[in-house]
Amino acid sequence: MEYNLIKISQLDETSVLENDDFIVTDIRSADDSPTRGKYLSRRIKVKNAFSTNNIRLSRAGEIVINLNDPIFDDEVFDNLKEELKNDITNQSDANILFTTAIQALMEKVRTLPNILMTPGPNPPERDPDPTTGEERLYTEGTLWIDTNTFRTYIYFYDRDSSMQNDPNPTRHWVSLTDR
Repeated sequence: MEYNLIKISQLDETSVLENDDFIVTDIRSADDSPTRGKYLSRRIKVKNAFSTNNIRLSRAGEIVINLNDPIFDDEVFDNLKEELKNDITNQSDANILFTTAIQALMEKVRTLPNILMTPGPNPPERDPDPTTGEERLYTEGTLWIDTNTFRTYIYFYDRDSSMQNDPNPTRHWVSLTDR
């Protein structure tokens, strides 16, 4: 298939590529061919062009991670530190690295007392205080992630400006995100 640059710029555009669609992968001058002065191009199916063996990470050489940073001191990051010792040469390597990082972060998030990950639609209930039997209140700034919808809420103490010393402020779950 031969196109010149003008013809390529006139091709229809698409925002969604299907596996069996073709894309132009190589445009170069055919100086060494009998059709001198024309441009040669190649095509490839999307499923082949974007298979993990063929993708190169853009600016991957600029990724710098200091494994001695204190953020990695927690043992949940041990697998991540092990993965980061290897070179990232293709998208499959990057996918493994990103998956390992997300798993480590989620493990850490699940252990934090001020981040709740429970299914909705209603906010999670608190167990009563074992010594007093009274309801435990969430601390202000507690995050709740509804694992059904992945909406995120923050626990907010609504203090009226005229009642700054009110011992019983109104408490709300305020939505931060809406997908």
